[in-house]
Amino acid sequence: FIPYKSGDTWALYDLNSDSLYKEYTFDEWIPQGAFSDYFAFKVGGRYGVIASSGDTIMPFEYDTVVTTEYGVLGSKGKVWNFPVFENYGMDTALSDEDNSEGYNFESLKLDSIFQQEEFIYLHRNGKVGLYVRGKIALQPEYQAIQPLDVVDLYAKSPPAILAFDGTNFSFVDYQGNDLLGTSTPEFELMRNDFVRYKKNGRWMYYNFQTGKQFDSNGNDVVIYSSTNYKVYGPDRKFPTMYHD
Repeated sequence: FIPYKSGDTWALYDLNSDSLYKEYTFDEWIPQGAFSDYFAFKVGGRYGVIASSGDTIMPFEYDTVVTTEYGVLGSKGKVWNFPVFENYGMDTALSDEDNSEGYNFESLKLDSIFQQEEFIYLHRNGKVGLYVRGKIALQPEYQAIQPLDVVDLYAKSPPAILAFDGTNFSFVDYQGNDLLGTSTPEFELMRNDFVRYKKNGRWMYYNFQTGKQFDSNGNDVVIYSSTNYKVYGPDRKFPTMYHD
């Protein structure tokens, strides 16, 4: 099916039978760019979502909808419903088989949301959270959030999110998993997918690519690549080369 305007109303056009699908008519179609596996429409002042298979994913009872690559968000007053998927990706989020009976939703009461590319920032009571790639990665409990997806020094592979709660910093992945296993009052982003951070007054190192952490015991560290680094001994003597 594809959206089709007939007179002043919208309908679904059945490409297989080369005819209009008579079951539905709509007041307005809300385009969502290149993503055509689902369609958001407005009927009688309310919004809903139809899959390209013709199945209703979201009933027509929402005040607002926001289309994303990984699904459609809908609000009823201040309560937003977020489609949540076990694994992120186009094949999972937009599969007709997965969505034929509707999305699995997680609901949050929010003051507002803000969409920036694939990131949906969730605002409530002066705090912010994040929805990305079919997951609420961070609840709206933070003062500031920064995805580490920009070029060069701050881009990490796999991508991560930096969150600040007003006192400490945390690093999580797009699934909301705590990468360091702790929060830290101080950190330094390094090249080649490393970050060093303070834990109990000592500098620890974390490799975003390998997921490994190590303690330099206060000694100097030289990073050569995402998998190669050197740790010196006391007084910069007897360095040990590591390859992860």
